[in-house]
Amino acid sequence: MKTAKRGKKAKRGIFPRAKRVRHLLWLVAPGLIVGSAGNDAASIGSLASAGALYGHSVLWALLLALVFSVFIQDMCVRIAVGTGKGLIEHARERFGIRVGFTYLLGLLTVNFATIVAQIAGMAAGLELLLGSLGLYTPYVVLSPILAFSVWAFLLKKGYSPVERIFSVVSLTLLAYVAVAFMAKPSPEAVAAGTFWIVHKPTPDYLLFSAAVIGATISPYMQFYLTSALVDKGVKLKDLKLGRTGSVLGITVSGIEAFAIVVVTATVLHPLGITVDTPRDAALALFPYLGAATFILFSIGFFASSVIGTGVVVSSSGYAFGEFFGVERGLNKKVAEAFHFYLTFTACFIIGYAVLLLGVTPIQAMVYSMVISFIFSPLVMLLILTTANSRELLRDAANKMHFRAAGWLIFGVLLVLDAFLISTFLAGLF
Repeated sequence: MKTAKRGKKAKRGIFPRAKRVRHLLWLVAPGLIVGSAGNDAASIGSLASAGALYGHSVLWALLLALVFSVFIQDMCVRIAVGTGKGLIEHARERFGIRVGFTYLLGLLTVNFATIVAQIAGMAAGLELLLGSLGLYTPYVVLSPILAFSVWAFLLKKGYSPVERIFSVVSLTLLAYVAVAFMAKPSPEAVAAGTFWIVHKPTPDYLLFSAAVIGATISPYMQFYLTSALVDKGVKLKDLKLGRTGSVLGITVSGIEAFAIVVVTATVLHPLGITVDTPRDAALALFPYLGAATFILFSIGFFASSVIGTGVVVSSSGYAFGEFFGVERGLNKKVAEAFHFYLTFTACFIIGYAVLLLGVTPIQAMVYSMVISFIFSPLVMLLILTTANSRELLRDAANKMHFRAAGWLIFGVLLVLDAFLISTFLAGLF
């Protein structure tokens, strides 16, 4: 009798604990997903290309972007929890329909460019994997098959299975972290490139520096994080866990991003090897991981592209739904959220159509991140002005130090943006 009672107590103790763990993971998931999506195909391609071309001299841009991400995403979490509304909804309500529509068009433009890179990344990753197994199939053949397959899967199953499975699989990219230590990079070169601009600011160098920053603070991540937390109905009492998930996601993706640049800068840059294909990015690992290199890299590259695809198309659908006030979310049926799924589908169609124009995967990755960077100051302005409002967020509004940091970040992004654009315009004329 006593044993039976003890068994019942044990069960009552185990199940509530498991429920609390599930609830905790549910709360931190959006931040972790955004972190995983941050190192998607476009980001990996941009980071690897920058490291191979300019060595450690682009690390300052990555460090700057990671610090910025902590502040930006923290504000997004507080906006979502404090107001229960996404960023596009705030843009429309606070600044009017025209400004809100401008933000919607800007986000969709960035997202269409990014989805091109994601589809190219999925195809290039699978091409590399099949090639390593002796089953070479060109990415132009794989692209439409994968685009349709992922579209159909997300449409039928939603995003939850994707985030659970591929978030774990994408951790194979942590191989870069191990190789970063094995390659024995120069500590002096790493420190100099991280804390100072040691390269002449030529147009090409600025382009890749912008791609590095754009890869780390992509606008779609901010819009997705805010909307996903709103969609989950996260309450003010859960604010601390939401912020924790954001920091954890940035930390993991930041370690991976630093490792990618350090490895390509140490292994490829001295040999003058540029990254023109995902295979070139994988080559940096080959001297240390041998035959397993291409399998590990291609699996991680493919998985991160799938995660990024889900986040990009979801952020587009969320934004469209928020602006027009219609149902949104991959947990809804097509009949319930028709406009959400229409936008979702348009992303795939336009993304694949651009690939037919002959854009290479690495070109798509780098230029999509540059477009993200150009749009970033406007996104930062929206986030900052919303998070500063005590009328909207009450106790969750920005404190003085966050206000100061936010305006500083906005100023730096604006100056870098202007410098990049003016340099390229000067080069044209």
